[in-house]
Order: sequence, then C-alpha cells, then structure tokens
Amino acid sequence: MKCSLLAWDEAEGDAVLKQLTTVFPKESFAARPKSTYFGKAPIFIVGIPRSGTMLLEQILSTHPAVFGAGELTDLNEVVIETTPGADYKQYPNAIASFSGEEFRRVGEKHAERAWCQFPALRRPPFSA
Repeated sequence: MKCSLLAWDEAEGDAVLKQLTTVFPKESFAARPKSTYFGKAPIFIVGIPRSGTMLLEQILSTHPAVFGAGELTDLNEVVIETTPGADYKQYPNAIASFSGEEFRRVGEKHAERAWCQFPALRRPPFSA
C-alpha cells in the first residue's frame, strides 16, 4: 500500500545506475590522485533504496569518532559553487572530465559544508 505512494520509476533508476557505472568505472577512481585532505574527510555510504545504507550508517556512528550525518542533499550545490561554468545538464558526463584539482575543491567544500551543519560537535562528522 505504501509503495503506491512512492514516486519511483524502476526503469529510470536502472538507466541512471547504468550511466553512472559507465561514466565512473571502478578503475576511474584508482586513476585519480589520492586525497591529501585529512581530519574532516567524509565517508560516503552509497546504495540503492532499502539496501541497508541507513543501518550501516547507524552501526558506524556508534563509534565515538564517527558521526552519522544522515542523507546530505547538497552535493549538487557544492559542485556548482566550486566549478563555475561547468555544464550540469550533462551530468554525470561533465563531472567525469573534472581535473584532480576540481575534484579536490569539490571534496573539500563538501566536507566543510557537512562540518558547518554540525558546529556543536566536538568531533568532525564522518571522521574515522
């Protein structure tokens, strides 16, 4: 009954997943420079709906040095802020061509925004 209330297009979801795995194959991440941004580095938990990502976040956040920030929805805004002039209508193809410097700026800005959302914490969100 609740499923009928959800606006989910399985074919569209499959198409997006296929496009993302084509544009960002596992090897593309290995070829990128490793981050030198330590301290407040996020841990991204990524998955499809109902796959256990929230449970994994809850388990990890029981560690005193980890903070579970929930679903952050501002990554698109961060990409737009840090890479002016990029054509976001061409996502994800436009992002696949980012330089190492552009990825670094996006990553640092995203981590800083996550940190600013939780200023009362004594430990950075997502730290390991």
